[in-house]
Amino acid sequence: MSELNFIDFIKSMDDKQLKYTAFSDYGDQQDEYFRELKKVIFHQSCILYPEQQYMPGEVIDLCSNAYVAKHAKEYIACNLLLIINRGAFDSLDMARKLKKQEYDYGSLSETYHNLIVRAYKWAGFKRRAPLS
Repeated sequence: MSELNFIDFIKSMDDKQLKYTAFSDYGDQQDEYFRELKKVIFHQSCILYPEQQYMPGEVIDLCSNAYVAKHAKEYIACNLLLIINRGAFDSLDMARKLKKQEYDYGSLSETYHNLIVRAYKWAGFKRRAPLS
């Protein structure tokens, strides 16, 4: 799957899913996060600028670390955003994130699991089972 398909998946999030993501910082500044998420996703082709590392980067990071089965799409979309923007987050260690999240990734539906595996491979990460 190409980067474009990852972006198409992220852009398929509706307002309810974006609001859930925006609420990831305990509702703090939810309206601002929501606007900034929409801006990044729909006007910047999912590319975060360095000044967006906190807003909306903070909720993207928080949501990508909190797997909730009924919000799997938001979780995957945020993980994809982090993978696509891996250079925009100074403190993000993708190899460590991959290892930390393997259990959650293994709990995903086959479609979502395959999507996240392809994203890590696209980004140059190779890992043996259980992720691959």
